[in-house]
Amino acid sequence: MSVTCIIPARGGSKGLPRKNVLPVNGKPLISYTIIQALESCIDNVYVTTDDEEIANVSSEYGANIITRPKELAEDTTTTEQTLTHALQQIEITRQVDIVVYLSCTQPYRDINWINTCVDKVRYDDYDSACVGYKTTKNYWRPTKENHYKVWWRKYSSRQEREYILQENTGAACAVNSNIIRRGERIGDSTYILETDRYNVDIHETTDLQIAEIFLK
Repeated sequence: MSVTCIIPARGGSKGLPRKNVLPVNGKPLISYTIIQALESCIDNVYVTTDDEEIANVSSEYGANIITRPKELAEDTTTTEQTLTHALQQIEITRQVDIVVYLSCTQPYRDINWINTCVDKVRYDDYDSACVGYKTTKNYWRPTKENHYKVWWRKYSSRQEREYILQENTGAACAVNSNIIRRGERIGDSTYILETDRYNVDIHETTDLQIAEIFLK
C-alpha cells in the first residue's frame, strides 16, 4: 500500500507572520516536519502551499510541491479542503492508499508516532489513526447563564482521576485515502496513539521560543 504525506503550509499566517519558514535553531520551521516524514515509513512527501518561498524551502529539504490556489489558502479554509485538493492533484500521476497528515507548526514529534499510525491503518483494519494527548484536567462548558462540567463528577487526586484524550491529528494522522476523498480527516474506526509528551503548536512568538528549547 502506498503511503503519501501531505503537509499544508500557507503563506498568510496571521498570528506569527511567515512562521512556516522562520528559523528554529538554525533551520526553517517547516524543515523539521519534512525531515521527520522522509525518515519515516512514508513513500512520498508533499507540501501544499500558495507561497513561493515556502515552496522553495520545502523543495530544498526534499518535499514535492503542490501549488495551492489562493481560494484554498484563506483564514477560513479548512484542513479537510486542503487535503482533498492535494490528494486530487497527487492522484493525477500516482495512486495513494494511505494519506498521512502532518502539521508543520508541530515540529516536536516522534517518528515512531507516524510509523505506528500508518501500521494501524495498513495492518489492523482501522480506517484512521492519530495521536492523542492524555490529560487529567477538568473541563467546563460555558453558557450565557453558567458553566457546566463537561465530563467529570468530583475532584480527586491526579493518580486516581480518569484521563481523557485531546485529539492531535497535526502531530501524526494516517487515514485510508477514501476518507480524504470524501472530504473528511478522521474515519469511523479510529485508533488513538496515547502520549503525554508536551504539545508544541506554534502560532505566536512564545510558542516559537518554547519549540527552540524543546528541539535542542
